Amino acid sequence: KCFKGYTWEKRSFIAIINGERYAASLFGMPNAHDTIEGNDLDGALCLYFNESTPDFCSSVDEEHKNNILKAAGKL
Repeated sequence: KCFKGYTWEKRSFIAIINGERYAASLFGMPNAHDTIEGNDLDGALCLYFNESTPDFCSSVDEEHKNNILKAAGKL
């Protein structure tokens, strides 16, 4: 819903986990395998936190990095 449909866009995101707020970046295109039945999502969304790397390489994605800084109010 936050993307209004699937998109290749990456967005700044605040994840709230157990009441704590974490700066993050969300990729709006489902990929990989759907492991949660009944959620109407074909695949999984990727949520990146500080120093996260993609599952296919060990280098930091600069766009996700900048989105995380933006979500943290540092950009």
